[in-house]
Amino acid sequence: RDDTLLDSQPSSATINLNNADSRFSPANTSSPLTGHVRQMRAVRLRGSNSAYKSLDAEVAADSPLVYDRLGEPSGTTLQDSSGNGRNGTYTNAPTLAQTGALAGDIDTAALFAAASSQYASVPDDAGLSITGALTLEAWVKLANLGTQRSIIEKFDAGPLAGYYLRVTAANVLEGATADGAGTTVLTGTTALVAGTWYHVAYVFDGANHWLYIDAGQEATAAN
Repeated sequence: RDDTLLDSQPSSATINLNNADSRFSPANTSSPLTGHVRQMRAVRLRGSNSAYKSLDAEVAADSPLVYDRLGEPSGTTLQDSSGNGRNGTYTNAPTLAQTGALAGDIDTAALFAAASSQYASVPDDAGLSITGALTLEAWVKLANLGTQRSIIEKFDAGPLAGYYLRVTAANVLEGATADGAGTTVLTGTTALVAGTWYHVAYVFDGANHWLYIDAGQEATAAN
């Protein structure tokens, strides 16, 4: 997976949260994503590549809640570049410093292996319990298919409330939000291929939901 962005407004975001923590990759409710993850996004101009700067500037304009680039060369700390201080932790030693999705980008990607239960998590806090508009966004490349994989998930205790972005066992993208009173689930139609980078996003504006792959709309529904 390449980038991940979590925003409280329709923009872009990504994260995996489960009760006490936020998990970026696997979640307690599904198997980990197997493949490369490159950037969990949240903004800040870096490097000299103009395309990268332009992308970062767009992200910054959205005031994301979390922006994780997943570009650390080593270690266990997942750096949040949003300025909100939501640093996370890599668990079970995913492989860092892998080639990313964007040509000319200075940051690398992280490879999460399902067999080793590898993931990245962010401590839970009230600011991540989003009940209104949000966007979940990531760059992902799957190493294998045929099993449900979590990209971003968060659920709170009590009546089911939270959100997720996943790849299903049928190899299609799925996104959802739940508010304690009901759940809206969007399922894509494009069959994903192993070894290919995809930009995926789930958007909710408070009334309507959209699911995208590489800027192409996969599904939409009213709340």
